Parts: sequence; C-alpha cells; structure tokens
Amino acid sequence: MPTESPVRDPHVRLDDAAGLTDLVTAIMSKQDIYPQLRAEWGPIAAVDLIPGVPAWLAMDWDDVMDILRSPATFTRDVGTPEEPNWPAFFDGRVPPYSGLAAFCSPRANAYYTDGWHHERLRAAVDHVFAEVDEKALGRYVRQMCDRMLDRIVKRGTETDLVANYTAFVPALAVAYMYEFDDEDALKLGDLAKAIFSYTEAAGPAFDELYDMLYFHIEARRDAPADQDMLTGLMHWQDPVPGRGPGTYPDHDYRYLDRDELRDTAQMILSAGFEMAVAYTTTTLEKILSDRGLATWVRRGRLDIPETLDWVLVRKSPVRFTPPRYVTADVVLGGRLLRKGDAIVTAVAHATLDKHTDTFDPYTSVGIDPIWSSTSRASLAFGAGPHRCPAHRFSRIVVEAAVDRAVNRLPGMQLTVPADDLGTGLSLWASNADRLPVRYQHAIDHASSPV
Repeated sequence: MPTESPVRDPHVRLDDAAGLTDLVTAIMSKQDIYPQLRAEWGPIAAVDLIPGVPAWLAMDWDDVMDILRSPATFTRDVGTPEEPNWPAFFDGRVPPYSGLAAFCSPRANAYYTDGWHHERLRAAVDHVFAEVDEKALGRYVRQMCDRMLDRIVKRGTETDLVANYTAFVPALAVAYMYEFDDEDALKLGDLAKAIFSYTEAAGPAFDELYDMLYFHIEARRDAPADQDMLTGLMHWQDPVPGRGPGTYPDHDYRYLDRDELRDTAQMILSAGFEMAVAYTTTTLEKILSDRGLATWVRRGRLDIPETLDWVLVRKSPVRFTPPRYVTADVVLGGRLLRKGDAIVTAVAHATLDKHTDTFDPYTSVGIDPIWSSTSRASLAFGAGPHRCPAHRFSRIVVEAAVDRAVNRLPGMQLTVPADDLGTGLSLWASNADRLPVRYQHAIDHASSPV
C-alpha cells in the first residue's frame, strides 16, 4: 500500500522514540491504529508493548514475510542475562511479574528457540502431530460438539456460544490427544487462556500448568499409553545423529530431557488451544454478523472449509506474532533496526492489506474470492521455520465445531449488536469474548448432517 513520506526519522533509535501508541489500549478499544501509524512512521512503526517497553511493528506483507523467514536476523530466543538478544527483558524495563515477561521468558521448546535447538525440538513436535489419526480426531470432535450442543439446547433457545461452546471444544480436543480426562481438560483450557491473557495471571498459570504436566509425565512413565501425544514425546528419538554440542558429552540429545518434555507439551497444549478458540469464535462471529458471508454460507456459495479460508484472510484470529529480537543492525521497510530491538508482526493487518485491492468480497468484481489461487494466502499460522505445527489440528477442530453449530442451531442470531461484542485480553489472538445468540429451534444430532 503506498504511503506518504513518514514524519519520523528513519534512523531514530527505538529507545529514543516518544509518544508511542500503546498496543493493548488500542486493541481493547478497537481502534484502527494503522492509518495513523503508517502516516507517521511508514510500514515499520514504533509502538509500546506495554507502557515504557517499545517495539517495532511491521505492517507490510513482504516485511512480515522477511521477518518470519529469517530467524538468524529476527530470533525468537530472548537470550540470557550475559548475552541478551532483548536487553529490555533483562535490565528491568519489562516488569518481571507482567504478562509480557511470562510470555517472553525463555523456555525449552521450539517456540522460544532457533538454530539447531529449534530444529531438534521442532522435529519432536512434527513427529507427534504426524502420528495423529486425523479421521479419529475429527470423528471425536464432532461427537463431542454434538454432546455439548445437546446440553445447550436443553436449557432453552438462548446461549453464549463462547462461554458454553467455543471456549471448551479445543480444550477437550487437545485433552483427547493427551488422554486427559474432561476435568483436567477444562482446567488446562483455563490455564492456557490465562497464559495468553497478557495479564499478571500468565506467570502463575505457567507454573500451575507445569505442575499438571509433570504429574502426567510421571504417570505415563509408570503406565505408558498406546498412542497419546505425551507418550509420543517421551519416546521420540532424534533421527539426525549428533545434533547437539559435541557427541552428547553431558546430555543425551537424542531424547527430550525433563524440562524439554514439559515445555514442549506446554507449547502444544496452550498454543493449540488458544488458536483454535480464536478461530472457532471468529468464524461463528462473522457468520452471525456479516450478512454477505451468512448468505453465502446459507445458499451454499461457501461451504464450511471455504468459510474458514475466508475468515483467515478477512478477519484473522491472530492479531500479532509475539516479539522477535534483532540480532544485527538491519534496514527493513526503509527503517534502520538495531541489534537488541524487539519487533512484532501485524499478521492480521498485513494479510488483509495484501488482499484489499484484490477483490470485492461480495461481488464478482476482480478475482474470485473463493477460487483465486492468491485469495487464500494468510499469515495466521505464520511462515518459515516457526510456522504453527498445529495448523492441521486447528483446522480439523474448528471445521467440526463450526459445522455442528451451524447445522444444529439454524436461525442463529446475535442478541446484541456486533459492535457491542467485547474482545479478549490477548494481544496475540483476536476474538470476541462473548457471542450471545438466540435460535428458533434446534436440530437433533441424529438427523443433522455429519
């Protein structure tokens, strides 16, 4: 998108920038911050992650792709106090008990590492996802959704789909893959929500989730399960010989150690849950609030899988990716970024901006929004070596959850204006915090298409 010459000096140091937009305040108030940021800064703007903690915000598709695909220059590893990749994290500027500190703290999983550490830990994650029986998962999720909808319709003709449906389906699906019971599943969902909340609840939630995972890991050692994901992580063996420092001098890098196992299990649980909740909620919100989309779905112009593609482009369930850290001075988007700066990518805005001039979403003007080879391009699941490993899992869960709700509750309507729907506390995921609906009747799941 063409922009006017930015007002701000392209060589200004991030730490010297003043009068910055606070991302959390802007998101919670649903401000459209991008026109002003572009006018003032160009495609790379300085913002506050929390007051007094600045970061660059990349808004253009090409710049975002460069960042996501270049871990040697833009690393996820925050570093150490002795060798910090993000000095602000270690020098006291990031409050130690804040949600930002909890979310950015170093952890022994693929999400927070790069280089050979990331390659090894990501290989374990990819392995256990490849072992998932996707047909069985989809069948289980559909059956689970029907049970939940059975309980909803017994209570009357109104419900909050977030509180009673979308907040629970992903937690139960993740628990299915770990063979956790429903009580543990719902507790894990609450903890994952707190981890992504960007509040002081994040740190204690990490600690409590770790305690739960340690308990289940030890239980698996005593009684291994046949095919659950946790057992798969415990038995994974690195297929690349010698990956690690030396030839395993003090540590057998062929296997995940105790902390790596815990942190990797946590990553899968919390990230898979949060993304699926946001994706399910946002898809149902758009079907309920966007007349054009609702008409397409009702008349068969879009089926549910195509609707999910539409949502990823037009209303991404992911706002921003968490910070990466600049490892060496580099020019990006015409702006000088310095070693030690943090940078966040506006993946939802970049995706929508890329498609703004491509098509009119409700007419045949321009490229067809459904069948165009470019219309489905989205950054919601990331790109490069950190692309979300749970994208297939999320897709299976979300497709089943949306399909069952649409088919079981025809005639659904919001009971409040769409503009009055709140937004979740997370800076990273984007979804309404409630979906109060009224439906005229419910269809028994035995007669509903599956």
